[in-house]
Amino acid sequence: MWHKAVAGRLGCEIASTYHMALNIDRDYSNMIYFMGNCTAQKKSWTLFTALVDIINSNMIAANKITFKYLEAGHTFMSADSIHHEIDQKMRKKIKVWTLMARRSR
Repeated sequence: MWHKAVAGRLGCEIASTYHMALNIDRDYSNMIYFMGNCTAQKKSWTLFTALVDIINSNMIAANKITFKYLEAGHTFMSADSIHHEIDQKMRKKIKVWTLMARRSR
């Protein structure tokens, strides 16, 4: 999990997350993921192409990866409305300060 200053929610960034997770669980022969129904993030050709490449490689033992999508409209959490409100207020600000530590160069 990351915040928007580290990475966004593009298909390539979501795919890299699955790549890392599959590396951790590389010895399982069958992988099942339960996912929300967001098309842009979890139903992209970037993600599917990356997974086909991974499963056809020798990187993992899995020969099957299954996605089970939750029913559309049933993944709402009470925190969603709060996150929306925060996003709206942040867009109106010129500068937004965070508590991220500076990285040394």
